[in-house]
Amino acid sequence: MGGRSRKKPSSESLEIEDYLPRKKGRFWFPHHTQEHPMCCAPASVRMLAEWLTGKLYTENAVAKAIGWKGSYRGTLAHRRRLVSFLEGLGGKASWAWWWKSELPHDPERDEELRDQLMMTKADPVVAMCLVSLYRCTSRLSYTNLAPVNVGHWILVRSVRTVSTEMDAEQRSSAPGDRRTHVAVVHDPAFTEPYFETWDSLSGRVIDSALVVRRRRLSSRDARDDARTPRRHS
Repeated sequence: MGGRSRKKPSSESLEIEDYLPRKKGRFWFPHHTQEHPMCCAPASVRMLAEWLTGKLYTENAVAKAIGWKGSYRGTLAHRRRLVSFLEGLGGKASWAWWWKSELPHDPERDEELRDQLMMTKADPVVAMCLVSLYRCTSRLSYTNLAPVNVGHWILVRSVRTVSTEMDAEQRSSAPGDRRTHVAVVHDPAFTEPYFETWDSLSGRVIDSALVVRRRRLSSRDARDDARTPRRHS
């Protein structure tokens, strides 16, 4: 007699798993759109600050706290100030790497970062990443029709492996099927977080990566009915 076959999850339950949590819990994370141009870094740090403390900070207050001067590549002093600010809020922050023009893109380094962000880890981890983007504007005549390389700060978290099948129900039903890594991205230029494959992220070239961990959630922090956070000016 064969053993009982495992009951296959319904497509409805699998679809629900894809919803991003809105209430406080292990995978909860706030999202805010940047309020000013060229402020993607303080906007990203603002989300990290709320994630660590449960309190709402203003973008201007965060920019002042980390010594932001409007540049997307900070000085060594600014990087240290950023780490100090996050650790002062109860987080653990460390640079996985920092942009250097003489260093080539390293896929193995990207994979190490990806593995740290897996949602199967006991403690949630978020990476604040500077991704390289190419921007073509009406000023192309001034650059001899060459694309302009700019940087943009985003937050990446909760990496999971999913099937490449279109049907959600196929994910757990076909052993050995093709799978890919998908991350939740909080881009301060957008009004909502979104899913993006890790290959797409690393293909945009992650120039810098700050890895941030939070203190363990207490039972009080994990309550669904947690009080609305206060606003810090």
